[in-house]
Amino acid sequence: MVAAGLLASAPGAVAQPSTDDIYILALDHAGVPYLSRAWAINLGRAVCTFLDTNPHNTDVDAADVIVANNPIMSEWNAGSVAGIATAAYCPQYRPDAAPVRGGWA
Repeated sequence: MVAAGLLASAPGAVAQPSTDDIYILALDHAGVPYLSRAWAINLGRAVCTFLDTNPHNTDVDAADVIVANNPIMSEWNAGSVAGIATAAYCPQYRPDAAPVRGGWA
């Protein structure tokens, strides 16, 4: 039991980045400005909520909603947020998601 504890805290162990971390890194890489990490994550998750409640819409529609609610955000940045959020948090809504056994991947 002690050995298991030692292995779990081994110095070479590297934690995998969270979905939130990956999302923020992608926003940074795309050059999308945001007010705070928490604000950006909430906005990204709101994209998925929008798509959950409006299943016939796309991330492009979500970008339009982002611009309408955040007039200081450019359409380009809103599109980046919507696309990155969809890929990170709700990939089932990506345009290239393939149907799998009666559902979406």
